[in-house]
Amino acid sequence: MAQADQTIKESIGKYLSHCPGLEKDARYWFFRTDGGSLFEPFVTAQSIAIGYPYVGLKTLLGLNWNRENKKALTKQIKIHDPDEKRPGLAAGQLLTFAHLMKAGDYVIIPSHGSHDLAIGRITSKPPFEKKLVHDGVVIEGFAKQRGVRWIKRVKRTAVNPNLFQILYAHQTVTDITDCAQWIDSLLFDFFKKGDEYHYILEVNQVDGINARELFQAVVDIFKLADDFSSEIGIAGADAPIDTRINLNSPGEIELITKAAEFIFVAAAIIIGLNGGGLKFKVNKLGIDLNMSTDGLIKKVNTFLNDRKNRQLSDSVRNKLDTLKIDSAADVLDLIERINKK
Repeated sequence: MAQADQTIKESIGKYLSHCPGLEKDARYWFFRTDGGSLFEPFVTAQSIAIGYPYVGLKTLLGLNWNRENKKALTKQIKIHDPDEKRPGLAAGQLLTFAHLMKAGDYVIIPSHGSHDLAIGRITSKPPFEKKLVHDGVVIEGFAKQRGVRWIKRVKRTAVNPNLFQILYAHQTVTDITDCAQWIDSLLFDFFKKGDEYHYILEVNQVDGINARELFQAVVDIFKLADDFSSEIGIAGADAPIDTRINLNSPGEIELITKAAEFIFVAAAIIIGLNGGGLKFKVNKLGIDLNMSTDGLIKKVNTFLNDRKNRQLSDSVRNKLDTLKIDSAADVLDLIERINKK
């Protein structure tokens, strides 16, 4: 293998080592914000907080999650708040907050009307007590908190329709781990989970999507990725690649594989087809990126413009343009950040 190709392989390995990683065993939670009134306070405080101020955190942490303790806590809630219509549910919510939610879990909170969603990762191992303050004002009754590092804020319109059901959950805390696959793709468009890599292709075509063009484009991208990988000495042509497709015009195609280098090459191919090597605006990140100095993108552009690949490259480029398939913003950002270092 030529020294230049070895350098390209090393670059790919460096990019992959900085790929965002999601914990495979983490749980996902939907956490209410009192009709949206607590949305900004939670985001600003980098935390979530639960009410029922007459139940102290010390009391909660002294209870285990079992039937007897839940009954005892339910009785306590009835005594302190006889107007509480569902004391048993309240007890379960408090125990979930104290014992089932863990550091490393992911949490989603909704704004008023669920127009915006904030997604974050719980950071504090045990919950803690601290006054919840927003704009200099103490929000009474919400001292029991868990720290959260907010990762992304998204519009409801960007949410997979399969997630809409959770927006109507009435209880304070809801386990939505079954919805993990649709939350992951909101967080990142290129990431690792367990030993698998996930690459999200966003199809932004609003009207009807031409099935022939869509599937042929994916097949041709794999063909180009196979040939480029072979040229620089990367295996992967025979690697299993699973897919999840959600096309709601616009929608997304998710590719899942253990062949890390190959799927990164496929992403680089799409960057090249979408104009890699030029300075262009990435709307999802809100920044300008200059990819012209990156060795991998230079190599990809040379490959795509080679006479034997030119016809196929142009054909795929036209399909990507018609379907409005973007380059993965996270891949572009990853390349740019590593190159700056």
